Amino acid sequence: YMQRRLVKSLEDLCSQYDLTVRNSEGFIVQFKYGGDGLDPAVMEGKDKPVEFQRVMQHIKAKLSCVGEPPLSPSQLTFLSARALQSELFKFCNLEFKKGIKEYLEEEKNKLEASWMTFDLKDPFHIDEATQLVDLSSPVDPSVSPVLYQVGRLTRTQLEEFMTTCVDKFMRARIEPGSAVGAVGAQSIGEPGTQMTLKT
Repeated sequence: YMQRRLVKSLEDLCSQYDLTVRNSEGFIVQFKYGGDGLDPAVMEGKDKPVEFQRVMQHIKAKLSCVGEPPLSPSQLTFLSARALQSELFKFCNLEFKKGIKEYLEEEKNKLEASWMTFDLKDPFHIDEATQLVDLSSPVDPSVSPVLYQVGRLTRTQLEEFMTTCVDKFMRARIEPGSAVGAVGAQSIGEPGTQMTLKT
């Protein structure tokens, strides 16, 4: 009975094109569904629309990019920062951008650790005074063939990673017209059926 009452009272709540949740009379109940406007049913990680580590592993397995030179830590930082400011991420929220930035920062630290292990110097180290980096010439393969095997990330893989993450994020957004009220009422009511009289 409690679940039926919940469904009846919330069934008119619907997500709109302006990301708000409104009732049948047009009154705003929530400015953004769930606080982030994302559909919980398509979340990959815990409260996250994209599991970055899994996407990166999939991209590296799908695109081996044999013969393409690997990115140096400085190149990875520069290219990722430039991509985050591009039109590709125009409709992504700040929290999602922050998540990608933090993940790629971890990847950069792993790359730096690999380079330090083999005592290699980053030929594209960013000059703090000018903030410039030369991306025209690739990493010299004669420097270390190990770079083509261990901890390798190429420009093509990075671009594919960014595109895939944005696609997943856009698909995770709640679709306008979704009956979010009925879904919420069912989500609250279903655990209620498991309660005993002493609960």
